[in-house]
Amino acid sequence: MAKFHYLVAQLPTLFFDRDPGISVADFLREAEKWMSESEFEVFSGIRFDDPVVSETEPELLRAYREFEFDLRTDVALLRRARAAGVDYKPVYFPLQTVKEGTPLDVEKKLLHLRWDFLEDKTVGHNFDLQEIIAYYLKMQILERLDSFDKEKGKQTYHRLCGVQA
Repeated sequence: MAKFHYLVAQLPTLFFDRDPGISVADFLREAEKWMSESEFEVFSGIRFDDPVVSETEPELLRAYREFEFDLRTDVALLRRARAAGVDYKPVYFPLQTVKEGTPLDVEKKLLHLRWDFLEDKTVGHNFDLQEIIAYYLKMQILERLDSFDKEKGKQTYHRLCGVQA
């Protein structure tokens, strides 16, 4: 898919827990220029936290969604085991991932697992749809990380609750 060379070439490199240098909206506007209307409609509907798998999706997206489903299942089984007072060893992440740190730390570690999965799956994919999909999923992960900003959270809380700061 040579049509993505120009799109990929102009995108900044993404790093976990760092400002991407481009907003999701700007990325989507640029991606839309290089995709057909039907491609973009499907592409823009992709969400990093959606575990619903479809056999018609590109290979990377299908693999990511299967991983997301398995990761969520593992977390749910761990929580259920803890509530029952039973030991459980997660399959998709080390137990230390959820044992140490605050809930925010744990959430960040789980996001990093998703990021690492995408990094592994994009090896060998250059300038193709798989790379663009991984980039978009990573942008969403970074957007989620950015939502953990204490001041932004406080402002959102005050706005939603009608509280004057």
